[in-house]
Amino acid sequence: MALHTWWLFVGSVFLLSGTPGPNMLHVMSRSVQLGLRRSVAAMAG
Repeated sequence: MALHTWWLFVGSVFLLSGTPGPNMLHVMSRSVQLGLRRSVAAMAG
C-alpha cells in the first residue's frame, strides 16, 4: 500500500469514528445514567 493511500485511509477512519451515531449515543446515555465506572463495558463493546 502506498504511503499516500495509507494516510487517506487513516484520515477517513478517524473522521468516521468521530461521527456521532447510535453507538456514541448509547455510550453517552449509559455514562449519564450509570457513571463512568459502569459505562466502561459499553465503551469496550
